[in-house]
Amino acid sequence: MHLVFFTFLIISLLLLILGIDKHRRLSDVKEIDYFPLNGQIQPVFFSKNGSYSVVLFGGTNIENFLLDIFFINDGEKVKLSESKIKSRVIKNGVIGVAFYEFTIKRQGKYGLHVKNYDNLSVKVSSMKLFDTFQSIIPIKKLSISIREYSSPLNSLFATLSIIVGLMLLILDITFLLYKIGILVPTK
Repeated sequence: MHLVFFTFLIISLLLLILGIDKHRRLSDVKEIDYFPLNGQIQPVFFSKNGSYSVVLFGGTNIENFLLDIFFINDGEKVKLSESKIKSRVIKNGVIGVAFYEFTIKRQGKYGLHVKNYDNLSVKVSSMKLFDTFQSIIPIKKLSISIREYSSPLNSLFATLSIIVGLMLLILDITFLLYKIGILVPTK
């Protein structure tokens, strides 16, 4: 009986530690650049090759967000793909959405340009129920962040590890309290 208790205790603590550590590492995702949204071409310098994401801060209901990223020296465009799972990011109390993902194959200075700056529509809530009651957020309140890519599945795995670890720990403590006679089932 003690073996079952200690096995569950070790498994629950390992899951908790793994989940908390994963969340801590995910919060340390490196931000390459952060700037207010405007109609100008923004220069962004990438010091290493890799996968990155574009986060639009200001709201979660985003429509008509078209973006170009290109290498400054020769104008070669970077292939952007819209994120399948649009994860939420919070920075300084402002919520953002990881909207695009892309891969940089050579280091250097790139240009970022919002193609439809005047037609961009952003609202606070992404729930369609509240769509009619929301006003469009002014463009000058929006900002863009370029970050190293972090899969939303990693965040989901970390959160599930913490939840399952806590559930097993509570179950284990309840089992211990039952075995030592503090918790007695009622009839």
